[in-house]
Amino acid sequence: MSDNLSLWQSYRRALLRPAARPEQALLLAPLQRQAELTSNPQRLLRYRQLCQLAPANQLPPCWLSVLSFPMQLSLLTDPALPLPAMGLLHIRNQIRQWRPLPTTAKWRLQATLDTPQVHAKGVLLTVNTLAYLQNELCWQQQAEYLYRTSPITTTAAIPTALPAAPTLSLPELAQLRLTPALSRRYGWLTGDLNPIHLSALSARCFGLPAAIAHGMHLKALILGLLAPTIEAYQVDVNFSRPFYLPGQAQLTSALLDNGQQPFRLMQGAQQKPVLSGDILPI
Repeated sequence: MSDNLSLWQSYRRALLRPAARPEQALLLAPLQRQAELTSNPQRLLRYRQLCQLAPANQLPPCWLSVLSFPMQLSLLTDPALPLPAMGLLHIRNQIRQWRPLPTTAKWRLQATLDTPQVHAKGVLLTVNTLAYLQNELCWQQQAEYLYRTSPITTTAAIPTALPAAPTLSLPELAQLRLTPALSRRYGWLTGDLNPIHLSALSARCFGLPAAIAHGMHLKALILGLLAPTIEAYQVDVNFSRPFYLPGQAQLTSALLDNGQQPFRLMQGAQQKPVLSGDILPI
């Protein structure tokens, strides 16, 4: 089965999804998908252009998220999950990369949807994706999505947020400007056609006043600007508020003495963070 066929079958399931049953979703056992995939050079080139990435003889750190996206969407639209995939909000993403990623490799990919958890604002879905080169684990992603709903009555403990770390004053490095047209191009290239990213009209169907940027597009753009040179590192990003389109934001960052590189994307007259994150050596 081709990736495109699998992707469109997932979207068909998403459109035909019955009414959401959040309480039943909490009983779901983990689901898993596996595949062996290689990168299409022309598609990879267009991705580099959309994310403003310089040519290189290794894969960008977010590319394997794109390559594995049909598997991830297949999990989020699995008939066993009684929640709609359309309208999910990507609230956190962690990528760990243990070595440079060759562009021509054949990757063994494994994606797992963990049992959904209660969140203060709804239901939390976590998809873990692993990428192996032969038997070597080279790359890992943990993506968290929020299905927004009214509070769920449960006896389980709801995870609480950790105390906020002291806010560092970070110098501005660059300006990011995104448009709805650019977001649609990214969506068609990657297959991420969640309506909240495509137009103001489709985003309003999910309670948003305008289309918002893809979180992974923002992450790829930022990593292209920061260009980490260490071979083994971890990139954590928390998406705190939507980046409405069209829009622009300021990227701030600094490289600390311990090798850590915190960054923030700030938007609006009050300079509120759209996202915050860290690059850490591992």
